[in-house]
Amino acid sequence: MVENVIVDLSHWKQDIDFKLAKEDGILALKDRKNDLLDKLFANWQNKQRQLLYICISLLIVSILLIYSHLKSFAQLAGIITSIFT
Repeated sequence: MVENVIVDLSHWKQDIDFKLAKEDGILALKDRKNDLLDKLFANWQNKQRQLLYICISLLIVSILLIYSHLKSFAQLAGIITSIFT
């Protein structure tokens, strides 16, 4: 019997009997596919934050460009409120 074994299940296609694996002395079952998903999710969260900052920046620049072509702040406020109503 082997003890303290870690088994990589990246390419395993069959169902896993966890009780039998524990009885056989397998310490951990590692699936690298989940590691990849975790990394992708972490990268997506970072990209999502960056995308939010870019969108906010573009919104501010757009508002400033619109304001530069208007005669008053009241006109700008009217345009912004019409967008959200």
